[in-house]
Amino acid sequence: MEVVSASHGVLGPLLGKLTALLADECSRLKGVRREIRSLRSELTGMQAAVQKYSMLQDPDVQAKAWISLVRELAYDTEDVIDKFIHQLGNGGNKSGFKDFFRKTARSLKTLGSRRNIASQIDDLKIRVKEVKDLKDSYELDDTACSTKEHSAMDPRLSALFVEEAHLVGIDGPRDDLSNLMVGEENSSTKHRRVLSIFGFGGLGKTTLAKEVCSKIKGHFDCKAFVSVSQKPNVKKIMKDVISQVPCKKDFTEDIDAWDEKKFIAQLRELLQEKRYLIVIDDIWSISAWDAIKYAFPENNLSSRIITTTRIVEVARSCCFDGTDRMYEMEALSDIHSKKLFFRRIFGSENGCPGILEHVSNKILKKCGGLPLAIISVSSLLANRPVIKDEWEKVSRSIGSALDKNRSLDGMDSILSLSYNDLPPNLKTCLVYFQRIM
Repeated sequence: MEVVSASHGVLGPLLGKLTALLADECSRLKGVRREIRSLRSELTGMQAAVQKYSMLQDPDVQAKAWISLVRELAYDTEDVIDKFIHQLGNGGNKSGFKDFFRKTARSLKTLGSRRNIASQIDDLKIRVKEVKDLKDSYELDDTACSTKEHSAMDPRLSALFVEEAHLVGIDGPRDDLSNLMVGEENSSTKHRRVLSIFGFGGLGKTTLAKEVCSKIKGHFDCKAFVSVSQKPNVKKIMKDVISQVPCKKDFTEDIDAWDEKKFIAQLRELLQEKRYLIVIDDIWSISAWDAIKYAFPENNLSSRIITTTRIVEVARSCCFDGTDRMYEMEALSDIHSKKLFFRRIFGSENGCPGILEHVSNKILKKCGGLPLAIISVSSLLANRPVIKDEWEKVSRSIGSALDKNRSLDGMDSILSLSYNDLPPNLKTCLVYFQRIM
């Protein structure tokens, strides 16, 4: 996605510069005004295409190649425009006889420059047409649609099936939140309550939600666990919930023909008389939550909803009233990080040779207490010789290894999700810092 965001980021400032040039310098653009307006129009269309491809989680090779051409075209165009602005001069508002001759001299001096700039803009327009024709020949719009339908499997699925014996540092939060969810079931109030778990990617929000659900599920008539993700499909979410809740066979008749309104109405009817436990994992926006929240009725049966999200504002929006709770995930402590790391590699938290202690600490410091990072790196080391030089090599190359080693695909995918959620300008900043570090 680096090439996508970089192109999107450079086109925005360039279009702003062209717009400002047309607005502020129009009286002195007699020779090139029409060409600049035409160039701006074509680049605006390209920016829209790049923005669309930037929404894909994994653009194909042709899309990346085309976007690279757009990026280079944008850089070259900006160079030409900057040169033109420089040669055009600042003008000024001075008056008088000397100023009159100064302006006249400048006008004559820049006439050849303007012709040269006009010629360069013509060349850029030819390149724009070539890049535009390539987009059509690659049939990128059709490719984009097919890419959306065949996205890679979400590596966080493993969180749903991990063995309890392999978990580290989750017992305390799991037990506290479980007690919070069912501890007041004998109180006078039977309102539905929401627990919203939030924190950045890789902390184990899905795992914690799954563990809480497993611990308290016996208190409820039915339960369901569904994922929302970045591009939510409301009908699919509702269908997934219905498939996990007991109902009569004829209840789902013609379910594939239901619209969103029908799905929500049917799910409300299905849950109205049940004490339900619903886990809604990975919510990325307030609008996504707003689209599905009304499917879960307040039926005064002490029902519970658990949500997970990376975004604190989304977590806050999931909490309806004062009885709902937000829980912020924290990174693993040093002790728990070491336990997870060494168990994954040696099968025991005490199995690390003394000669590897120092390099292990350096690696764990880079992992920052993120369970996913620790699991990814330890999985890589488990297949390497237990030699200090090998571990030092991994420690030095952890950043680049995410791009090169298939063992770290899970971590790479999680980081990509966080990266893809950034606005284009911040993506460009991140790419810039990555290159200079």
